[in-house]
Amino acid sequence: MFAELSGELDPDALAAALGRAQRRQPALRRRFALDRGEVWLEASGDAPIALRSIARSNGNWGPLIEGELATPFAPEDTAPMRCLYATAPGEPAAALLALTFHHSLADGRSAAGLLRRILAETISGEPCGPEDEVGFSPLHTGFPAIHRPDSPMLEGMGTPRRNRQDPEVLLERLARLKGRLAPTIPHIAPVALTPDASGGLRSACRREGTTVQGALGAAQLLATREILGGRAPGSLLLAHALDMRPYLEPAVPGEYLGLYSSMLSASYQLREESSFWDLARQIGNGLRRQIVRGEAYYCYSLARLFYALQPPTGPATSSLLTNVGIIDPVAGGDIVRAMSFALAPMPNQLSVCSASSYAGRLLANLNFDEAVTPALEADRLAAAFQERLEIAAN
Repeated sequence: MFAELSGELDPDALAAALGRAQRRQPALRRRFALDRGEVWLEASGDAPIALRSIARSNGNWGPLIEGELATPFAPEDTAPMRCLYATAPGEPAAALLALTFHHSLADGRSAAGLLRRILAETISGEPCGPEDEVGFSPLHTGFPAIHRPDSPMLEGMGTPRRNRQDPEVLLERLARLKGRLAPTIPHIAPVALTPDASGGLRSACRREGTTVQGALGAAQLLATREILGGRAPGSLLLAHALDMRPYLEPAVPGEYLGLYSSMLSASYQLREESSFWDLARQIGNGLRRQIVRGEAYYCYSLARLFYALQPPTGPATSSLLTNVGIIDPVAGGDIVRAMSFALAPMPNQLSVCSASSYAGRLLANLNFDEAVTPALEADRLAAAFQERLEIAAN
């Protein structure tokens, strides 16, 4: 999660804000540890969050973010989150503040909340809001009773299969998978709509009886078909990373660090006569039906995750869409020009779209793995994606 700034921050105030965040969030006082070939999170004591400050000759932040996505976390890291602060002196001045999370620690909603507060405290030089320690519960503990893993309704489904999984077998499978995967080469293609176009798209979605999520999905699928051309299969798979916080009991506030998201996916047949808005309604309404049916509460096991991550035998054709919606403005943050996020690409995804809205502008970073999608093809897909959205907005 990163903010692009039209001015510089006080490094001492930034370090102090990071320290306060670490005191509030127990998850930021842990580190990865290896024991008997397994990975654990253990207490890291008072070790501060890693903060790297660098100067750049220009404000082209893309390579920096791609470098962050390509760098894995390691046992020597003091927390499963690190902070990068980069400046580009000149007229006008520009800076970047980026928080990189291991996904077991945070989802997009909580990453945005943490970055907003760190920025507000750095700009003001004062604490913002309560300083009490914030704990969090695992995702499944907030499921409605009927959807919890120990529910009688699920007897004979997920639990017995999970119990049959030998941890040593899973570790062996994951080691084999890692050996088969090529090194990830992240590539980000940013897409931004003007405030007028962003407002136009939201109005058009309401008029057409769908959601911005549906419109983003339609643009991503139609751009994918355009780029694949004759390689495109009869149907395209689109997965959605869904924010579960509003559906939990009780609802989980956005400032609670944690991975409170679930995956929903569906295949869509794209015909030549398929219209943008028909497809957007199919995606948006289909997601609602899946949520009502309870599919979002399904717990994925490690075995299923292993098979889901298999590198494709042919060209990758599936896509992932995650949208955290509107990010509230930073208090006192006139220098914050934009806030958006990026994701490490998956080995079996043609594209991963991470979308958000800040200061009235829709921002979507399309994330690619150059080992799967060459940069030229990725940029063509991003251009087609933006063109579809702008046409829809008008």
